[in-house]
Amino acid sequence: PDKSGILIFGRNSEKLSLDLAKNPTIVQGFEMKEKDCEPYLGMKFSKGGPSDCITKTLETKKMRCMVIAAQLEQELEDDIVMGVGWLATTSLVFEAKLVSTLMYSCEAWIGMTKQQQSYLEAIQRQCLYKVLGISNRSNYRNLLSILKIAPAIDMMKKMKITFLNFLIHVKNKGICLETIKGDKSNGDIVGLIDEVRGYCEEY
Repeated sequence: PDKSGILIFGRNSEKLSLDLAKNPTIVQGFEMKEKDCEPYLGMKFSKGGPSDCITKTLETKKMRCMVIAAQLEQELEDDIVMGVGWLATTSLVFEAKLVSTLMYSCEAWIGMTKQQQSYLEAIQRQCLYKVLGISNRSNYRNLLSILKIAPAIDMMKKMKITFLNFLIHVKNKGICLETIKGDKSNGDIVGLIDEVRGYCEEY
């Protein structure tokens, strides 16, 4: 309980913060303090709002992915890997371990700015250079083509499209679908449905 806390954000966050200060929540004898940021299911939720949540999530993922990249660099030096095909193995494990970590929870990154998208791509680029052990002056797009790895932005768009397609056409129920449809019915909110429609028109 001493590590737990309450994260408040949204339109009425200031009022709720004042209410919490006046009437603190007590759990097992511990007062639940207000937090600025809290991790949950692959995301970093921040009182700074949705965009700040995405930025903090990407910052956390960068640290995790760089650790994974360093581990992969060492693992791929194995003689057995060299024997079965180093390039093919590198591509396979990079996508399985690193890309999956980087993209986890990306379906919730709604309304990414151009800077955030560039940052996402930069994380994958830096990690790829690290795993391959080559100069960061190498042509990133050429490397992706050789290794048959999709750009991070394209992978993110694909995962959002796949997620929404499953949610609407396969599952077709649940609070997540209701929330997404609610965003769509509110003209002031650009939600996942609007983003995916834009991606489909783009492709």
